[in-house]
Amino acid sequence: MKSACLYKVLLTYCVKHSIEMKYLLVFSTVLITILSSVLLDYGAENFTTISVLGVVLFGMVLLVNCFKFVLWGWIHKSYDVSKSYPLTAMFFPLIMLVSFYQNETVISWPKMIGVLLIVSGIIMFSIVQKKAKL
Repeated sequence: MKSACLYKVLLTYCVKHSIEMKYLLVFSTVLITILSSVLLDYGAENFTTISVLGVVLFGMVLLVNCFKFVLWGWIHKSYDVSKSYPLTAMFFPLIMLVSFYQNETVISWPKMIGVLLIVSGIIMFSIVQKKAKL
């Protein structure tokens, strides 16, 4: 029941702000991948031997990735993914931010240039998509 209400709120927001649902769904898979990466990183740092908590964490990662798999299946059935899939490239700048937040990386010029290239590519792709619709 709660998820249906959340979906309705999300859909209303998308329509009101003319954001295509497929972009939000694809971006949600990116966030799920980030969550999975963070959970695996946490497990690698804190569970060096097999333990009950380690197995539970591994199970959580499996569940999250199974959900992402089902979501991708639904996205592929519902939308032309070739036009929204490039958004998955946002994983790389976001994982860099997560690494920076966890003090696991230093922001350097080559990394910033890479992030700028990824983001500018996504923006250019989006502009071309909008012009193609007109």
